[in-house]
Formats: sequence, C-alpha cells, structure tokens
Amino acid sequence: MRNALLSLPGLENGFALDLAVKSTLLAALAAGLVLLLSRSSAALRHRVWTLFFLTLLILPLVTFFAPAWNWRVIPRAWQAETITAPVSPTPPVVTSAPAFSENRLTPPIIATDVTRTADQNELAIQSQPIPPVINTKTNQAVKAASVPIHTSNQPAAFDWSMHTLTLIWLSGILLTLLPLVTGLLGNWRLRKQSRRLNDADWQQTMTALSDRLGLQRPVTLLSGGPHQMPITFGLWNPCVVLPDDATNWDEERRQVVLLHELAHVKRLDVPLQMIARLGCALFWFHPLVWWSAHQMRLEREHACDDCVLLAGQEPSVYASQLLEIAHQLSNQSRFTTAALCMARKSQLEGRLLAVLDTQRSRAQVGLLRTLSCLLLALLLVTTLGIVHPTLQVETLLTAAEKEPAPTTPTSESEQYKLMRITGTVLSPDGKPQSGAHIDLFSDQRGTNWHRSIPGVDDFESYQTKTDQVGWFQIVLPHDISRPRKYMQIIASVAGGLLAKKTVDPHLLHHHCDLKLSSAKKIRVQLIDTVGNPVVGIEPYLSGMMLGKDNYINIRHPKPDSLVSAWPRFSKSDNEGYIETMLPASTTLFGLLIDDKQVGAHAINVNVSDKPVSVALKPAQFLSGKVIDEKTDQPIAGAEVMILEKPYRIVRTNADGSFRIARGTALNTLFPSGETIINVYPPSESAYLFHALEWKWPNNRLSDADLTIKMKTGILLTGRVTETETGKPVPKVTLFFESQEYNNPLFDSTSECRFFGADMKYTTDAAGRFQMPVWPGPGRLIVTAPTLDYVHQEDSMGDKYYGKPGLQREYYDAVTRLNFKPNEHPKPLEIELERGFTLRQMIVRPDGQPASGKVFARSYLPFKNDIDASLPEMLLQDGQLELPGFHPQKSMPLFFLDLEHHCGKIVTEFYPEDAPIQLEKCGTATFQFEDNNGKPLVGHEPLLIIIVTPGVTNTAMIEPEQPLWFEHMFWQNILRPDRISKTDAEGRVTVNDLIPGATYQLQLIKKGRWASGYEFTVRPGETTDVGKVVLELQ
Repeated sequence: MRNALLSLPGLENGFALDLAVKSTLLAALAAGLVLLLSRSSAALRHRVWTLFFLTLLILPLVTFFAPAWNWRVIPRAWQAETITAPVSPTPPVVTSAPAFSENRLTPPIIATDVTRTADQNELAIQSQPIPPVINTKTNQAVKAASVPIHTSNQPAAFDWSMHTLTLIWLSGILLTLLPLVTGLLGNWRLRKQSRRLNDADWQQTMTALSDRLGLQRPVTLLSGGPHQMPITFGLWNPCVVLPDDATNWDEERRQVVLLHELAHVKRLDVPLQMIARLGCALFWFHPLVWWSAHQMRLEREHACDDCVLLAGQEPSVYASQLLEIAHQLSNQSRFTTAALCMARKSQLEGRLLAVLDTQRSRAQVGLLRTLSCLLLALLLVTTLGIVHPTLQVETLLTAAEKEPAPTTPTSESEQYKLMRITGTVLSPDGKPQSGAHIDLFSDQRGTNWHRSIPGVDDFESYQTKTDQVGWFQIVLPHDISRPRKYMQIIASVAGGLLAKKTVDPHLLHHHCDLKLSSAKKIRVQLIDTVGNPVVGIEPYLSGMMLGKDNYINIRHPKPDSLVSAWPRFSKSDNEGYIETMLPASTTLFGLLIDDKQVGAHAINVNVSDKPVSVALKPAQFLSGKVIDEKTDQPIAGAEVMILEKPYRIVRTNADGSFRIARGTALNTLFPSGETIINVYPPSESAYLFHALEWKWPNNRLSDADLTIKMKTGILLTGRVTETETGKPVPKVTLFFESQEYNNPLFDSTSECRFFGADMKYTTDAAGRFQMPVWPGPGRLIVTAPTLDYVHQEDSMGDKYYGKPGLQREYYDAVTRLNFKPNEHPKPLEIELERGFTLRQMIVRPDGQPASGKVFARSYLPFKNDIDASLPEMLLQDGQLELPGFHPQKSMPLFFLDLEHHCGKIVTEFYPEDAPIQLEKCGTATFQFEDNNGKPLVGHEPLLIIIVTPGVTNTAMIEPEQPLWFEHMFWQNILRPDRISKTDAEGRVTVNDLIPGATYQLQLIKKGRWASGYEFTVRPGETTDVGKVVLELQ
C-alpha cells in the first residue's frame, strides 16, 4: 500500500501532489522523446504520445496499490522554519569529462554547493538549500532560533479539505467526460439517421483500398448531410460518414477521402483518441496533458496522411484535395466530438507542408515494435509509481574523471589546419572492440545521378583500425576553402557487426562512440515471377535500416568495394537462397542486382522472422548504338547512364554498341516504363551531351533496340587564369547552358530535365580547356576548385531569356556566348578574381568570444543560389574565417549567437584589427487573425530574413520578371529550435532576432506564396509588428 507520500509538515494531499509531479515528468519525457524524433515519422511520434496517455491512466493505480520504495531524497532542512547562516562554500570543483562521454546520456544536474564537513577531510557535494551547521560533538543540527516541530499523539481529525479537493477533482472529471459522452451519443444518432452506401462501385472501391492498406476489419460506409466533413467513428464497428453528394465525386477524390479515413481505422485512431480523452479527464487540471493531447491529434493526422502517400497517392494531388475539402465541407453535427474529422482549417497549413515535404520520413510502426515500446512504457510507469520521495539528506560524492591528454600539433597553425576525429568502438556486450575497421567517407556530390569528374568528384575516404582498448584516431587536412558536404564513420567487424556515426564537417575536433550491433543470419530466397528459384546470383547490399531511423548506407554504387567489412551475400543456391550476417536490429535492407541474365534490380526487403522470398521481375535489356548524326560512324568510349536504380554507367564499344538492363524507376519521377538516358561523349571529342527521354516497350516482354545519334558542337578552347597574377587555375569546372527561350537553335536534348547540362569539363595543370558548345545564345559557367574566388552574379533570367531576372545565381565566372553554326571561335581567356580570406575576431557585447552561426552572401559551397537558406559557418572561440571575401560583393554578413542572445548584421567592411562586437538581440511581437477577424490559435509564423532586396519570388519561370529578393527562412536558422506558436488571442513573441536585419512574413494569398509586414528590430528592444491578417485556406 501507499506510504505517507511527501509527508512534510504543512504539506497536505501528498498523493495528488505526487501524481502531479510524476505526470509532469512523464509529459516532459514524452515531449523530449518526440523532439529527438523530430526527423522520424509522424506514426512513431504518435505512438510516443499514445504510450504517454496509457501510462497516465496506469500511474494512479500503480502509485496507490503497488508496494512503495522510499527514496530518501528530500532534505530534512525543509522541516526547519529557520536555519543558521549557510556555510561559505569553497569554489566549485571543475572537472573535465572524459572524451568518450560526449554522447552518453547523463542525469539532470542538480544545483550544488561544495562544502567541507567539520573534520575538513571529507569533501561532500550537497543539494541546495544548504542544511544547518552540524555540531560534531552531538551530531545534531544547530538552530539559531529553534522552533520545535509540532507533533501530536492524538488521532487526526477528519480532514474535510482532503474530501473537498477530491470532490473538486471528481467534478472536473465528470465535466471533462461530458463532451465525450455526448459525442458517443451523437455517433449513435448519426449511425441511425444516415443512409448506407451499399452501391457496388462504392463497395468495390472500399475493398480495393482496404487491400492496399492491409485493412482486414469491415467498415460501414454512410452518407450524411449535404456539406458533411468526412469523419470516422466507432470503437468496435467503425463507420465512415461522407457528404450526401459524395456519389458525384470523381474517382480521384473518392480514393483520397477513403484512403485517409480507412487509415484511421487501420491505425485504431478512434480508440487511441479515447484513451487520450480519458487521460485528459483524469488529469484535467494539468495543462501539459491537454497540450500533449493536442500534439497527439496533430501527429495522428500527419501519420494518416503518410499512410495515404505510402499507399501510392501523389503528394500534389492529395494536398490539393485536402485544400478543397477543407474549403468546401464542414462538420455540421454538434455531437461528433468522439469522431475524427478529415480536415481542420487550423491544422491545414502544417499538413500541406508536411505532405509536400519529400525529405520527410513516412514509415509506419509495426505491431512488434509497438508491443516492445508498450512493455518499456509499463516498466517505466511501474518504476516511477513505486518510487516515493521521503525525508533524508544524502550526501553525493562524485569522482572526477580526467580526460586523457590528446595528441596536440606542434604549432597553432598546424592545429588550425588539421581535423582530428577520435572515438571508441564497443562490442555488442559493451566491451572495447579491438581490431575493428574504421572507414571515414566524405562525398561532395550528394547523389549518384551525376557523371563523376575524375580529380574533382573523387570519393574521399580514410581507413584505420581500433587499438587494444577500442580507440581510434583519424587526422585529415581541414581547409575552409575546400569544405566537405557529408561525412560519416562506419565501424565494422567481419560477421555483420556494424555501427555508423555522422560527423559534422565544420568541427576541427570530433569524438564519437560507436557500439556495434549484434549480428544475425539473414536468409532470402530469390525467385522469378512464376516462383522458380533464381540460381547463381550474387546481389550486393546497398544499405540497411537499424531500428526505425538509423539507416547505414554509402553514396557509392558498390559500398562493398569501400567498407572493409561490409556484409556480402552468398551466391544463390539451387533453391535460390542467399545468406549474409547483418546487425540484429536490422528491419530493412536494400538488395542491388546487376546481372547479364536476370537484369538490374533495386529491392528493399523487410526483415521478418518468417521466410522471405523476393520475386525478380523479368529481365529486359536495351541494346543500343551511339553513332555520329551526320556520318553514322560509331562513337566508341561514350558513357551511357540510365536514370534508374541501381546506378549504372556503361561505355560504348569500338563499334559504338552498348547493352544495359532495365532497372527500377526513381520514385515517382516518371510514369511507369518511362526513363531518361544520358549519353556523355568522350571527353576529348567534339560531340555534345545528349539527354533522351525514352519509354521501355512491350511491358518487359522483349528486349529493346535504340540508336542514339550524337551531334557535334562548336569546339571551344581557352585558358582560365587569375586576374591579378595571371597564374593558371587547374581543376576548374566548365559547362555550357543554351538559352532556352528566344533561341531558334535551342535543342531539348542539350540538358536533362532534372539535372541540366550534366557534361562538365575541367582545366589541366596549365589552366587550359577544350570543350564543345551549342550554337546560338547561351552561357559558359565556370566553377573554381576552391572557395577562394569572388563570385560573379548571374540569374535564371539570363539562362532562360538572355537578360537579368528571376532568381539570382552565383558562379566564379560567367561568359555569354552566341556562336553561329560551323563558326570557329578564337581561344577564350577567362579570368577569376581571387578574394582574400577574412580572419576576424567576433565578440559578444561583454567582450567575450562569441559562438554560434555565421551566414555570408558569398559563402555558397555546393550550391549556386540563395534559395531560402545559406550554408552556415560555425564560430569557434570567436574566430571567423571566410574565404573568397570581397568588401562589397560578400556583404551582408549575419551573425547569431543563440546561446548568449546576441547577433549582428554587417553591411560595410572596415579593414580594422578591432573585433566585430555583436549586439543584444531584439524581439518582435505579432497578433495573428484570419480574414474574419478571429484570432489564429496555434499558428507558427513563417518568418524570413532578407539577404538581398528585390521583388517577391513568384516561383514561376516567366519573361519580363525583375530579380527576386534573396532570403533565408528564420526556421532554417533556428534549427533544431522552432518559433513559438500563437496563444489563445493569436499573439506570439519571437525572440533572438538580429538587430538591423530586415524581416518579412511569408504568407499565402489567393493560393500562392507572398510576403509582407516588413520590420526590423533594435538591440535589446521589442518591435510590435501589430495585427497580421492571414487568409483562411
């Protein structure tokens, strides 16, 4: 039975307080876990909130009936009404944590003072407040004005206050449950009054969509009012209610609505939402519980949207249907509070952005993992329920661990140019793993779907092994003018033991702990479409998913050629089985096959305890020939790439022939059977890049033949040098883009629909180049091998129409060309302007070195425009290093130190030795309302910061448009933090704004993006932007 919980003098109703504290801890734990899972799927976050409400319902029972374990944590000093003056503490002991503890979870730190006991020998760290002075002779507390604690042996009087609080609590539960009860009655009434849709076409559609979702439960389809919002209700007998004019819907809308509502039924959202409503009723007094219920509703709708998209619905189609349904229909019944509506206008904006976000994870949560998480939640709530804080001060003694002294460079300059990565590798049982292979990779391309340029796009990799204590170190050059885009470390041991960590390429020092996952045997049977085993095939592993969110892969066509102990599959035996060892936590892995008999396949395989069979589609091959358009002569050495998985490039033979297998389409980029073939000519020839959109014939019934005729271009030669010194610049990348409009010579085969003119050329050691270009107007784009050069401004208007306009673009040099057919141009001299590396000290308002982020208009690694974001640089010890700096063209610079709430925009450069001093951040307040004058509640403003002035970005390629403004989304800068949402009155305050910078709000007007409400802030002051009116979508 429950003990006297928190039985401190004057503290009554300990049970209620205990529940309130523990429910707050559970809410904080759930919110923190959801925050950590912000990049995971909405289904997983919804499961977290569901388990939270389950634990809330179980918590009172466990707390009251389970055996208690007293945790003596409450200081007895709290009993005293007065105490002596506290002992003067000695300065706190500062200890450095060992390097390998960076990524470990640590308990919350309690504010402590360091004091010495009376014998001055024992160092103790005691939790504040500091207890009374201890008399060493009597070992009793000394009190300056001792007030005895009142005790009585008489039986306690009947405590009406306890019963009053209980009655208030029970009344709140009943009032909170009243809408739920009326909602259940309303559901019953709606079921009785609505007409069943038993038409054959509706039932056929329901059956087909249920099969797509894997739904086995029968669902009743009803017809409601004339403008009834589609809803789902029913705990045991689920019902879906549609408006009475749903019979006039087209097939597309029927599928969208029914898929969404059936997803609610499959995911059991109605009973799970009931659990949340019961939790809110039980803890009706707790605001965090109501907030958690709201978050759970949001994640529920996102998860259902993901179900619809996973079932094959196009995101753009689904988003447009959601928008129309929310605008045209409404929930007319007042008694459907126990039902789930398809679309609420208050949630619409966030759902549309999520639906159209192609980077968003949409994975669903399986039953096995749900049960595992449920067991963990039950263990947590049981542990929390039996723990009861009681009186007694316990002294905590923490042993300080010393960090092993790292190997340091011999000089400060050497330290600045080196990147040092250290780490430890642990075996699955937590012991140091010696001899583990460590592979560090850096890939600057970000995708395989570009032709790799030797010497420019080389895959950077480093290898080492762990020592006897599982420790490793990799030291590599660090140069901010040659930044790295992606970096990851993979630790591997033969037998399927793997672990991965992502490395921040900005940091000079990085430490990571990698724990290898235990391995298990994976056995898969390869069969053909009629069930016969496929024998003698050796697939290779493209990647694997550990758990739900940890995906191990390498942006390389064949990872097994790079990772030392990358798992390899055996050849399929006589029964078609292949085997390998993979981490035991693997839930999904990728198989890649490129075989002369069975063709090319890219298959994701879900791991199951049951035997898994993978059916390979019939092989289909393209036998082609690449010839000269005019002479029909074969072209040898051309490279042919088909935009299908797996990634492959084949080279033409001496007779111009090639053979390539049909693969798997890239997501939904193309309709079924359609693809793009890129043909890259021999690099020293005069042939032009050729992109062909093509469709496979005969539905895999027979192979295909294709003849590709390549055109010759105008051979352009030249040299790239530096402006002031005349020095040649080697490894410069050049490519030509034809002007698309107002160009009678434009050829659609000159560029790929998704990747543009993908044929790039490079300069040699003397800075010379030779390349073919198309006749007619166009531009030659030059990109230097480092960021040391000053960018030249161009625009999308120059690309499409031959004059400035639309989105600005930045390259190291851009040269306009307009050659006539058969022209023989003179050698071209291209000059690059070298900037200087700006090294500047950045300090906070108090003069201390600043930390945080820096954004510069000229710092654009791996991109050529400022489209909603700028690559960030990190301030380390207040040091800024910016390559390719130009006093005018690099401005403005944005500094933001969120930790210390200061920032600055620098628009003019003064060559001084004095550091740049940041200013205290400003604040802005807003009041949002809709076009009906009602406050917008729970709205997160879309705030942008203007980098370069211009007109609003229309996102439409149209002539006669001026240059668009350049901006950054403030949400991108704050990541992983977010802007607060509006309160019940539609008000919101945005903190930590950069003083002097220009801000605007991103809006939606008449269905299109717009901006407005421009404002700035002053250092340390608040700007009231005032009322902001948003259109209801």
